[in-house]
Amino acid sequence: MAIAATIIGVAGNVVAALMFLSSILTFIRIAKKKSTESFSSVPYIASLLNCILWVLYGSPINKNAMLVVTINGLGTVLNVIYVFLFLFYARKSPKALKRTSLYTFSCLALVAAVGFGISLGIHSKDTRITIFGVLCIVLNIAMYWSPLSVMYRIFKTKSVEFLPFYLCLTVFINSALWFAYALLKHDIYILVPNVLGLAGGAVQLFCHYIY
Repeated sequence: MAIAATIIGVAGNVVAALMFLSSILTFIRIAKKKSTESFSSVPYIASLLNCILWVLYGSPINKNAMLVVTINGLGTVLNVIYVFLFLFYARKSPKALKRTSLYTFSCLALVAAVGFGISLGIHSKDTRITIFGVLCIVLNIAMYWSPLSVMYRIFKTKSVEFLPFYLCLTVFINSALWFAYALLKHDIYILVPNVLGLAGGAVQLFCHYIY
């Protein structure tokens, strides 16, 4: 059972890395056009906050989650780059720049305050794991469903141009692998968001199938 969990966890890390790296294609387009066009910054901000909290959940809060820490450490670095690139290329759109800046700094300040507050104010390890686990569930769900922040545009234009296909595909596969990992490890905090992640990924792929 432990070997199976490790194999699935490693496979999940590989797919999660591909999920994070898939956004490079979007930013190549943004860089070429020197504009964020109608792409949403929400997926990158949600992913950044999600990765930061999972790193905190894995170490030093829960030292038995090294696979979770390694992939989310990579995700944190990549999403910091993505958010800064989005801010840089959103300069031509004051509204998008203001909105992205507000979302980013507000959310980071909130996570920092909550993280330090829990770490310094709550001494019970089990309680810290529970609180961080619940927060991770919320942000993990937000990350998986965030590509659908452009859903209104999809319905209006009947186009999935600004819903990156490879991001949707890797979200679905990644959720499936981490769902299996959570079942083997009996970790409810990894299980719950990935059940909903599977649903979110399925909806995103269905949008691509329809449009």
